[in-house]
Amino acid sequence: SFRMVKREVSGKLKEDEAMFEDVDEEDVVTDEEEESGEDEGMSDEEGGDEEEMEVDGEKAGEGEEVGEMTAELWREKIAKGDQGLVELVKRAIPQPFSQTSPEAPWEPTQELRTLIKSLFLHLASKDTTHKPKQLRQLGMAVFARVDVLNWVGRAAEEEFKSFPSSSTSWKNALAFIKAIPLPHENWTTPLFESASQSQARKFTKENKGKMLSKALEEYVLALTKQKLPTVVQLSLMSWLSGAPMQHLPRPQLTAQFFFSNFSKGSTHAIFALEGLFQLVVKHNFEHPTLFEEVYALTTPSSFHLNHKKKFLDLLDMLLSSTHLSTYIVAAFVKKLSRCLLYVPFDIQEPVMGLIRNAITRHPTASFLMHREQPDSVERDPFDEEERDLKKSGAMESSLWEVKTLQTHFLYPVAKRARFIDAPKQDVESFIRFRGADGYWNDTMTRAYGEAVGGMGREERQWAEEEGDERLRRKIPIVENLASTKILPQKTFLAEYGSVWAV
Repeated sequence: SFRMVKREVSGKLKEDEAMFEDVDEEDVVTDEEEESGEDEGMSDEEGGDEEEMEVDGEKAGEGEEVGEMTAELWREKIAKGDQGLVELVKRAIPQPFSQTSPEAPWEPTQELRTLIKSLFLHLASKDTTHKPKQLRQLGMAVFARVDVLNWVGRAAEEEFKSFPSSSTSWKNALAFIKAIPLPHENWTTPLFESASQSQARKFTKENKGKMLSKALEEYVLALTKQKLPTVVQLSLMSWLSGAPMQHLPRPQLTAQFFFSNFSKGSTHAIFALEGLFQLVVKHNFEHPTLFEEVYALTTPSSFHLNHKKKFLDLLDMLLSSTHLSTYIVAAFVKKLSRCLLYVPFDIQEPVMGLIRNAITRHPTASFLMHREQPDSVERDPFDEEERDLKKSGAMESSLWEVKTLQTHFLYPVAKRARFIDAPKQDVESFIRFRGADGYWNDTMTRAYGEAVGGMGREERQWAEEEGDERLRRKIPIVENLASTKILPQKTFLAEYGSVWAV
């Protein structure tokens, strides 16, 4: 008898984060979140200990007669996590594959098709969100086996046509393919014994990876063709942009899915951007207007979203090439500089870090940093509404917006803005992200009044530069302070009517 290998899923499965608009923060699962298991309804800690799916043949009742199994009966067995599922499947389906002629390909019998249909009935539940651990166990026992998953992928598109519109059902459909091993793990073995040598040759070590990759591609493409709820679309893009895309035989077939979401703008565009980068950089996909599209997306509004850190990482990736034209780098650097006046204060330091690193990579754009004119919006030839990077006027402008932030009310932001007066650095600096709580604690622990007044001017300047402890107040700070009541994190400036800088 075969005993299923138990694997512990360590924390969150992999995929992102917070939502805005009509999508709640806990709904989207990104690659980082999946590995810690914090996604709502998908945590292994919910509901106490999980009932393990036993597949030991000794508990299956080997002498028990197995009648004709319908898809509904199989679904009930799967939902209950019945013991001995593997042995039950083998006894209920003694002939899983058949041939119409010796030269014809092997096809699944009606019994096996019924079993596969029961999986989609199980996933199509409107009320139950299946946990990744349960789906992984189910896959390892039956449906992720190389000879079964091959036909699960082929049946996916047709089965998805009858799926309910419930968000829970589509979350389950995505959670299943995310919970099974990727083809490069290549641990899965056939569930059924091969009927002939020709069939056995299909499941050799060399062919298994190809078959699993093909099954993954068919299942994923079937998902991308459906009208998915917003939260599922975002989760699918976040997951697919990572390791799974590297295992698709034809990743270019996902381009329509990414482009259609990118054209929607906002969070859809940010999530689609990573997939587009993968297609362009690693799969030689042609997209002549990629820089123009990303440039148009670089607005203060994008940095007010909950995914602003992800967007900044993608911009850093886009500007990492050392072969970019100077006008492209200058346009992005100037656009980011203008955004500094309107973005939340907790993203201003990272944006300035990106600007500084971009100039370090592309020294030909350093003239923006040392040019003093223009010094205001009225005198600036830069047109932030212009989509053509050559016509934006960035080459004739300067980074006076960064200079403005040197009078910022937050000391760390003002200190970071001093790079505009320093010589061009030779090594890229670390881009630090910290939330509003970090800035609040830093402000509350900074010395003021007599503590600072007692120092001489030079001594005080040295202490500020070196982070001297004498500039810290010796008071305890509550780490879990609900600072959002004092420093709101989700302020959205629909119009450019005010700035953070003083």
